[in-house]
Amino acid sequence: MRFNRILTLVKTNLIFATQPAQLQNYRKKQAKNPSKPVNVAMKTLTQQLLFAVMFGALFGIPGAISGRSYPPLQFGTTVFLLMILVSQALPAIYNVFYESKDFESYLPYAFTELEVVLGKSLSIVVATLQGLLPIVMLFGIHVYFSGGFILLTIPIALLGALILSAIVYLLMFLLCFFLAKIPLFRKYQSVIANILVFVISLGAVIGYQLMLTDSMVNTVLTGKMPAFIQPVLAFYNAILDPFDMTVYPMIGLVILAFVAIILLVKFIVLPNFYQAVSQTS
Repeated sequence: MRFNRILTLVKTNLIFATQPAQLQNYRKKQAKNPSKPVNVAMKTLTQQLLFAVMFGALFGIPGAISGRSYPPLQFGTTVFLLMILVSQALPAIYNVFYESKDFESYLPYAFTELEVVLGKSLSIVVATLQGLLPIVMLFGIHVYFSGGFILLTIPIALLGALILSAIVYLLMFLLCFFLAKIPLFRKYQSVIANILVFVISLGAVIGYQLMLTDSMVNTVLTGKMPAFIQPVLAFYNAILDPFDMTVYPMIGLVILAFVAIILLVKFIVLPNFYQAVSQTS
């Protein structure tokens, strides 16, 4: 693989990964000043980094100021919220892999298929950094305040942040594959995608408050953490005490789920991928 070619593919596909409304704003700016090209890739990267810093500050600074990591319940629900933000990759994945209709056009120009897939995938990651980076930041803050042996806690934190995020990306990729087979979605993809982004964004904010409030009540009454944050808490507790063997069965289940999703992509999506792409043409 050649890094410079992959970087070129990332910059190109960021145009498709950027939300249509934002692209329209860039076109208006370009029309006002045709002599000054708009660098869509750099603007998208800058915007995502800005949002990532904002979300990271919103969720990370309170813990840093207090001199401790979040309590388990708040940590789990916050990471879960950020995973919902990562799921905004859905329209970007569809646009980059299906709507762009450019897979075959790359191959005559000495791009390998792996480079094309990697470039497209990285463009989606860049377009959703607002959710991914705060997850990494939260795990990093937790490592810092855990006071554990960093040669163990840092790998556990990285594994947790990346594997949980990767599961969301892969699930959205699977969902796109099945949505691409629905004629109604293909016909009104732009409208449906914008509605999905709005619903996900609004649902993430409202859902976070409801989840946190209800979970606190249930935890107080039953003494048990909600089931939906157990995978997150497994990594949380492993960072606190890497030698606590009781947390690793849940981590093992998360890794098994990750492997299972990869196998689904390999044996269901990839063999039928080009057929699905051709249906959008």
